[in-house]
Amino acid sequence: MATWDLINDVDIYRSLGGTGSIEEIVPRTFSKLGIDATRTGLGLPPTETRIWRSNRVGFLICDKEFTFKTVPKEGTTWIAERPFKTLEDLYEINLEPLSESEILENFIPQIEKTVEAYKKFGVVYI
Repeated sequence: MATWDLINDVDIYRSLGGTGSIEEIVPRTFSKLGIDATRTGLGLPPTETRIWRSNRVGFLICDKEFTFKTVPKEGTTWIAERPFKTLEDLYEINLEPLSESEILENFIPQIEKTVEAYKKFGVVYI
């Protein structure tokens, strides 16, 4: 099974994935490497450090923003700064889950798109 921890190299995607859309490059790369199942979404690893603020953390909406950071060598996004320091601070934050309809509207189409993209190259998205 592949994760970005396994393929965190843009040059590999460029050489094996060829040209085309991201929906072709990533699945083609996995297929050429002989990977038959993955949980990796459709996207390339970061090539530069990116820092941004958002009040959304997964399926939760917060009344305060978090600072997120992606670093190329690490190949993952992490929370660099939280809007709370202590447990007492955390109690004062309002976290609301997305509604079921918001989750379905935002995530199901992307999952279906990812499944279909990998399927064309004989790779199972799990």
